[in-house]
Amino acid sequence: ILAKVVKFGEGLVYRMCDLVIADTPYQQEFMESIFGVPKHKIRTVALGADDMFYPYTPYTNLTKKINVTYYGLYVPIHGIEYIIEAAKILKHDHDIHFDMIGNRGQVFDETISKVKRLQLKNISFYYDIPQTEHIPIAQKADIFFGFLAKHPSIDRVIPNKVYQGLSLNKVVMTAEAPVIKSVFTHKENIYMVPPGDANSLVSAILELKNDPKLRQRIANSGHKLFAKNFSPKVVGKKIIEFMKDVV
Repeated sequence: ILAKVVKFGEGLVYRMCDLVIADTPYQQEFMESIFGVPKHKIRTVALGADDMFYPYTPYTNLTKKINVTYYGLYVPIHGIEYIIEAAKILKHDHDIHFDMIGNRGQVFDETISKVKRLQLKNISFYYDIPQTEHIPIAQKADIFFGFLAKHPSIDRVIPNKVYQGLSLNKVVMTAEAPVIKSVFTHKENIYMVPPGDANSLVSAILELKNDPKLRQRIANSGHKLFAKNFSPKVVGKKIIEFMKDVV
C-alpha cells in the first residue's frame, strides 16, 4: 500500500510540472508508461559530469601495472560483489590493484567483512573522507567502473560515474545494456562487460591490462565523446533551450 501511495505521489509531482527532464530516452519511456507523464512535457538530457571537478588527465600509463577503480556508494545496483570476486580471482596478479572510493551504503559492512575474511591484499578502501580527496585517487585509475550488476534500472539509465570516468579520461568499464549500446561503442569509447558476471569481468580486466595501447585509445576516444556531448556547456545549453521552449 505504501509503495502505491509513493508511486502516485511521485507521478503527481511529475504531471504537475511544465518540464520534466529524463536522462535517457529509455528513462523517458519509463516515466511515460509507469507514471503517466505526458510525452510533450518530457525532454531528454544526459546527466554529464562537472569537468572542473573531474579534470582531464592525459592517459600515459603504457605499462602492464594498472589500478582498477570503483567510485560511488556501496549500494546493490552497482555490483560491488563482482568486483570483490574479481579481486579474489586476481589476488596473485601483483600488477593489478583495486581502489574502492566512496562512502558507506547498504552493502558496505558486508563488503569490508568479506574482504577481511578472504584476506585480500590487492584492494584499498577510501571512505569517510571529503569528496575533494576522492579525485586525486581516481586520477590514478586505469579502469573506471560503471554499473556491473544485473538490474532493470541498468537497461535504461547511465550513472554519473560513467560520465565522471569519461571526464577524467579513463577507460570506463560498465555493464552491457540497451541504453549503453545506444550511446557508446564497445572497445572504441567504452568497455562493456556482461552484467553480473565476475569471470567475464576478470577476462576484461586482463585484456586491458595486457594491451596498454587499447586502454589509451579507449580512454582518449571516450573523453572526446564526453567533451562533444556530455560536458557542462553542452548539457547546460540543452536545458536552457528546453526551458525557453516551455516559457
